[in-house]
Amino acid sequence: MTPDTSSSSSNPQRTTSRARNSSSPASSHRTACVVPKPTTADRTVSTESFSAAAPLPPQPPRALTASSAATLPFTRMRALFALAVATVTLAIVPAAGASSSQTVADFWTGTWPAFLMENGKVTDPLGTLKWRQIRHEEGVAMLGTNFGGRIFEGCPTDPSTLFFRGSYVEGGDLVACTTSADGKTIVGRFNGREDFRSGSFTVSIIRDDDKRIFAGKYFEDEGIVTDWCGSLERRTATAVLPPLASPDLVAPSARALASTGRAGTIVRLRFRVGEDATVRVTVRHGSRIVGRTVVSAHPGLAFGAWRAPKRLTGALRFTVVAVDAAGNASPASAASLRLT
Repeated sequence: MTPDTSSSSSNPQRTTSRARNSSSPASSHRTACVVPKPTTADRTVSTESFSAAAPLPPQPPRALTASSAATLPFTRMRALFALAVATVTLAIVPAAGASSSQTVADFWTGTWPAFLMENGKVTDPLGTLKWRQIRHEEGVAMLGTNFGGRIFEGCPTDPSTLFFRGSYVEGGDLVACTTSADGKTIVGRFNGREDFRSGSFTVSIIRDDDKRIFAGKYFEDEGIVTDWCGSLERRTATAVLPPLASPDLVAPSARALASTGRAGTIVRLRFRVGEDATVRVTVRHGSRIVGRTVVSAHPGLAFGAWRAPKRLTGALRFTVVAVDAAGNASPASAASLRLT
């Protein structure tokens, strides 16, 4: 998804350093999301015109013979019987297009190397994204809940909607649903990771062949909008997991604790969490963000390590947001930080 360093299509400034997963060279994937213009072979339709002077085909005789007149009542009875049977059959068997629920194809389950884009060109690798379909009931249960700091929404709830869970090999989870009738467009949320901020996204299949490609936009929670894309590396069989016996919809607790430190050194930003969680820590000097870190924490007292700039002293504040394994995020908690 969108790293802190991502270039926005609407804001070209970068926020911090580049994503850590740059070990995956983008140069080998530079054309991964380049889609040629579609070409359609010309089609010709042969038609035949009838001459006005051409003779009419033979016409049936106006008078019936005695034998044909004798068989006419039986023919009419047989036709009426066939019509009655067809009417009853149509009343019992619904038309093929009148299915109670539309079957939507799963275009997404599989492994997708993903990339940032800028001005239509691939720039930075985002890592390897894996999608899997989940049960409809589980997806509907997640609607309206907190995922990565904001509400997961924008999904139809009709039976034809497909829901997916995704994860990056490098870290970070996603949830999404189909919003188009053909299943080629999905919307969803990303809960962020150490070098990526959380946000929402919408993507669509723009090339559907042996080199399936998606492209779309990522709307970072901080307001930056970035283009991104991905190419199908490996298709895996759709494996719908059973629904959770009791879905975790409860946000974890997190409380920041007043901390102190020295400028130019590693500062311990203290906090408490109520369960195992990934904790995002943001340090501010006034209204300006001067640092971020993400740590994995167990229940109880924990801390995030942050190197304070050498010339930054005085009163600061930091906030913590804890995200549990189900994607539930706690309210932000703030505390004071004094650097000497």
